[in-house]
Amino acid sequence: MPGTIAGSGPLDTPPPSPAVPGGGAGGQMPTLAGLAQPATIGSANIPPEILTGMLQAAQKIDSMFDSFAQVTPDLASDWDLCKMTLQRVLGKVMAAGGGPTSPNAPGSQFPGGGISAGQGTPGQPS
Repeated sequence: MPGTIAGSGPLDTPPPSPAVPGGGAGGQMPTLAGLAQPATIGSANIPPEILTGMLQAAQKIDSMFDSFAQVTPDLASDWDLCKMTLQRVLGKVMAAGGGPTSPNAPGSQFPGGGISAGQGTPGQPS
């Protein structure tokens, strides 16, 4: 179909049918393989920002497990196992360190003195 009219391109044709598997070029689904590989951080090198986000998400997931257990009381023990597994994994992440990834990375150990750092006492020259 593309190219049947002079100056037409692939966007001038109808989209491929979702019923046909492999609607991409050459009958294959397009992939992102080979474009970029995910960076492996490791649990001992998680930056504080990511660690904080993980902990906040885990709190929400934990409360969701509680809600699921209320809706399905016959499966409450299974939801409790999920909560315990989540807590065990988070314990491993916290025990692994999860601190700043380099000596000059900002984090809870930031050596800055705050807004009044470097100022002398009032009334005396600095």
